Amino acid sequence: MGNRFRWRLAAGVLAGALVASGANKKVDEEQIRDKASSLVGKPAPDLVLPDLDGKQIRLSDSRGHVVLLVFWATWCPPCRSEMPNLAKLQREAAEGGKQEVVLVARDSPAKVRAFFKSKKLEAKCLVDESGTVFRRFGAQVIPKAFVIGQDGTVLKFLFKKQSEEEFRRALTVGSEH
Repeated sequence: MGNRFRWRLAAGVLAGALVASGANKKVDEEQIRDKASSLVGKPAPDLVLPDLDGKQIRLSDSRGHVVLLVFWATWCPPCRSEMPNLAKLQREAAEGGKQEVVLVARDSPAKVRAFFKSKKLEAKCLVDESGTVFRRFGAQVIPKAFVIGQDGTVLKFLFKKQSEEEFRRALTVGSEH
């Protein structure tokens, strides 16, 4: 009874701890999603972040354009898989003139440059090494994207990995407002 009981007790305690930690994660994700969704219909928080060359970029300078604001990181597998589509959309948006795709990485400029180089991508990217802007947008769980209308209002947020078509649709919705 001694060893068998101890093993069953230990297994029960471990199972309980795993269930409890999973429940807390779900609550945290829901709170973060709530933070992001609470921004919809409101003016986007302004941000000032450096680009890969250290130049300070302000989100409010994009007023008059529909902005797809994408939060990502080089260590995030779904984010990494979205980057080719986002780099393509960023180029197309720049050519069209009415839309912008703004990438914000939770990494150092060196890590972003190395990632882009390894994937043969060319894209403009802002960096938020401290995570301050990520938190203001409720983007602790990534990938996460926001569609911001021409007047600076958050129109929609996209949670988790998106396809190229889903990003295109989101930009179209933003252009209709």
